[in-house]
Amino acid sequence: MKTSNHTQLSRHACLVLMIVMTVLTCFSNSYDFIVDGLAYKKHADGQTVGVTSLDIFNNYPNLLEANIPEAVTYNGMTYTVTAIESLAFSGWVSHNPIPLTKVVIPNTVTRISDDAFLKCQNLKTVTFGDNVESIGSSAFYQCSSLESIELPIKLTKIEGNTFWGCSSLKSVTIGKNIESIGVNAFYSCHNLLDIYTHLMNPIATTIIHDPFYGVRQSLCSLHVPLGTKEFYESCEYWNSFANIVEDLVADYDSHGWIHLNVSNVSTFPGRTHQLTAFSNPYDMDLSWSSSDESVATVDENGIVKSVATGDAVITVIGNASNNPTATCQVTVKNTGNMNDDANGDGLVDISDVNQVINMMLGKGGISSDATQEGTCSCDVTGDGRVDISDVNQVINTMLGKPKSILRCLVNDVVLTMIHVDAGTFMMGATPEQGIYLPEDNEKPAHQVTLSSYYIGQTEVTKELWVAVMGGTPPNYSNPDHPNNDKVPISSVDWDLCQTFIAELNELTGLNFRLPTEAEWEFAARGGNKSQGYIYSGSNNINDVAWYSKPNPMDNPFVAPQPVAFKKANELDLYDMSGNVREWCQDWYGSYSSDEQINPAGPSFGEYRVTRGGSVYDFSNRCRVSSRMASSSINAQDFGLRLAM
Repeated sequence: MKTSNHTQLSRHACLVLMIVMTVLTCFSNSYDFIVDGLAYKKHADGQTVGVTSLDIFNNYPNLLEANIPEAVTYNGMTYTVTAIESLAFSGWVSHNPIPLTKVVIPNTVTRISDDAFLKCQNLKTVTFGDNVESIGSSAFYQCSSLESIELPIKLTKIEGNTFWGCSSLKSVTIGKNIESIGVNAFYSCHNLLDIYTHLMNPIATTIIHDPFYGVRQSLCSLHVPLGTKEFYESCEYWNSFANIVEDLVADYDSHGWIHLNVSNVSTFPGRTHQLTAFSNPYDMDLSWSSSDESVATVDENGIVKSVATGDAVITVIGNASNNPTATCQVTVKNTGNMNDDANGDGLVDISDVNQVINMMLGKGGISSDATQEGTCSCDVTGDGRVDISDVNQVINTMLGKPKSILRCLVNDVVLTMIHVDAGTFMMGATPEQGIYLPEDNEKPAHQVTLSSYYIGQTEVTKELWVAVMGGTPPNYSNPDHPNNDKVPISSVDWDLCQTFIAELNELTGLNFRLPTEAEWEFAARGGNKSQGYIYSGSNNINDVAWYSKPNPMDNPFVAPQPVAFKKANELDLYDMSGNVREWCQDWYGSYSSDEQINPAGPSFGEYRVTRGGSVYDFSNRCRVSSRMASSSINAQDFGLRLAM
């Protein structure tokens, strides 16, 4: 007898449920005795116990405060309480979160196991004993009412996911003995405002991916010990916090050590570079030397001056008993990279035009007395050549005219923005595009006038996300692609896009944002150069988009692909149809037939707008007028494109 798919799924669901129930039954009532309302499990030594679950299906339904004792007596035997066992106070099974609001952990406890307080959503206060040495993974997962945490001094490792989703957490104190902080340890603690870290040598603490992922590092203050602020500012991970405050009492180790802010410097003759040494103790006497003073010299303050091309090693030695040392490799090159200030005089003016013309004529490069380090070459248009277009661009810069292409270097990753001239267009489904089936939310078509703006040439890629946020990006699709750095970021919600943009603005000093829905559609249509295409850049979707075809056999690509592999549209923008859906700034709302100027959407709403369709969508979703109301969730195909 043939069984329907629905029946098969029902049987599979029942089987899974039976397995889950069996596993949970193994956990349920797994205690040895109960004293004063708390359940305990004996350890193998026969002398110690751990607090465990009372009933995993209805765990401590009436417990408001848990003052865990140092010892308990049962049947004439006294046991020392040394652990909080796995799932001891977990609220993960019960439909109603347990009411527990406060926990006091005694000095006898050395271990808090995995998931011990998982989903204790009413828990506000936890006081740790001094001897807690380990806190397990997800121990306080989604304790969404927890307001502050002062981690025990003996703790050496913060496991992954420990405080994931503690959305009310405002302050965290980290002891000096922490050796590693695990991935997503403080994931989505987006209200965290103060981190007090007593780490004297932050570079020695292993940061696994991005433990503070989702924390608004531009708003969160990092409080550090006296004498260590510059050290934290030089660390690749900790320097992502915008406000580093040196206000904690220092606690030095008995031996000395030295670290430099950089280990390699690439520079040019005549330039200077400040090396900063961080030492324990911070006021240690230091002596500096160069392996080859004909290449680079160094003074008593760590200021390196480049003399001639070549390589030299700068060494700093401390006067502690163990003679701690640190080194920096200095490479001096012939010529440098300059920005629009081509002659390095700190101004962008006619002398820079002359400099570029001389380069074009082969009469010289960068002047010998140039002192400014930049991020672009005299190829100011970025087209790979130094020619009259670069001269025109410098003149336009002098006159205050916007660049048609704006390139920013963000931690060595190029971000390209395309200028969209002001214009007027019909937004929404229009009669001449009647060969497809528009949806009701694309009507009525209405006239929109926009001021000029910039928009990203591509979707935000993995490499740009990492350059801004550091660590490991969200679960972006297609991580195994050989060109995966160019794969667009995905699995990001609207709020996380805002965090990314805030960090980018802090890093660059610019004013990036998400495009409005109107700006997105105008750019996708090709702006004032529009040819009226159905998709962004063509009426043939295969020319411009990665999308899902009706026949599964025609879909060799099941994940977003590297950007800019398909054809660009009229404005030289890529992937505005397909690949990943792109968040817009607007709340979602119905269209009006009224003419509008620079519309920004409704002032409030339940959903945000996404545009462009994705590699998982059929062609109809990839049209320039197609729009979706999307909740702010981590959908696997949601990405973003920048505007400014």
